[in-house]
Amino acid sequence: MDVHFAVQPRPVGTVDAVLAARGSVDESAPFGIANADDLYGTDALRVLGHHLAAKGTDCLVGFRLDRALVGDLPVTRGVCSVADGVLVGIAERRKVTHRDGTFRADDGIEPATLDPSSLVSMNLWGFAPSMWRTLADAMSKAADASEDDEVLLPELVGRLVAGTGEQSRFEVLSTTSRCIGVTHPDDLELVRAEIADEVARGERPSGAFDPA
Repeated sequence: MDVHFAVQPRPVGTVDAVLAARGSVDESAPFGIANADDLYGTDALRVLGHHLAAKGTDCLVGFRLDRALVGDLPVTRGVCSVADGVLVGIAERRKVTHRDGTFRADDGIEPATLDPSSLVSMNLWGFAPSMWRTLADAMSKAADASEDDEVLLPELVGRLVAGTGEQSRFEVLSTTSRCIGVTHPDDLELVRAEIADEVARGERPSGAFDPA
């Protein structure tokens, strides 16, 4: 596996961050995008890799909400609306917490109580080669992008599937993996415990992808 490092000159959002890596990949091939600070699990990366190899079309790996939180401190999660296996919308729910077996979003939006089986986006995407042009167009239209006004990948995809601009079809792939990440400093020990538990059970939380 060849490893390349790309530099994003200014932290103006995840769309720009993806574009920073454009020169290091084959633009004629489908590609995957993942957060560097999340452990997605072996199954999630295998599902993504197989989809890109077989179909090469736009997709999102959706995680169950109850497998995408660590601890009980509030986080933001993009709750997906799915119809016939296709993404039709992403609702950014803020202040999502898990207490006493209940998942809530205290952001003033209804419903406040969330279904634990809801699929959420953890920024594990697969894109067809045509997405490069869409990403570049989004940044060219965001001349005022800054650290305080970022151009974010989930928001761009949300506009695409809603038909605002060029409409696109994103297949939602389900996974049995648990997504483990650090949002708050207090999460660190919980994350360490989660990783130790997965290792003890023979899991590979780093999510090494086996194309076979």
